[in-house]
Amino acid sequence: MALTSIGFGDDTVDEDDWARINGANGSPYSYSAPESWRPYTGGGTRTVAFAQGSTLGWGVEVTTDGNTSISLPAASSGTVSHLVCLRRTWGAGQRTVGLVALLMSGASPIGRQSTPGVQDDQPLCVATVTAGSNTVTSIRDMRVHAAKAHYAPSLEAAMLAGAGLGAQFTLPDGSKYVSTLSPAGTIAVTAEREPEPPTIPAIPRVRTGVITGTQFNSTGTA
Repeated sequence: MALTSIGFGDDTVDEDDWARINGANGSPYSYSAPESWRPYTGGGTRTVAFAQGSTLGWGVEVTTDGNTSISLPAASSGTVSHLVCLRRTWGAGQRTVGLVALLMSGASPIGRQSTPGVQDDQPLCVATVTAGSNTVTSIRDMRVHAAKAHYAPSLEAAMLAGAGLGAQFTLPDGSKYVSTLSPAGTIAVTAEREPEPPTIPAIPRVRTGVITGTQFNSTGTA
């Protein structure tokens, strides 16, 4: 596993490093490209591997060369899920980055650290293993791609902005667009979809009467 980090207190950050880090400010985590740190089933025993790329979290950028993986514990019975995280640890003499697998209890990971500047676990995927199996049963991608909101004078300008996944654009006419992943795996700028209006159920009026031998009274309003 080859991981390199930039952003800890004793790291040297040059101008192109800072330009890259500063460009992702405004969100806890972000990724340099759609494929960066993409989780997949590795070749080893219950192994989750990650694609080459960089991710930024709380001011510390971590880059993998594509040879990063973690082996999950065996399940003693049934199926067991783990949240695989990239853990950053701050502090003099203990500044480290590495992968951890946190046992899931329902929808919650046990022992997740969420204190930036001390220790923080960035979710990458949820992986499931089955008792008696040496392979990973399933992997759910938990990477959240984030980018800033933008004003663009035209749709063409938005398409040329080079913003990452999740970026939002507002055009002069008030229309909104968002950067999404196309079927080809590239970033595409598409119109933001309006949420479906809620369906209000019809409530029948209830009036005085008798049903199955039970008498009831009503004002007649819904």
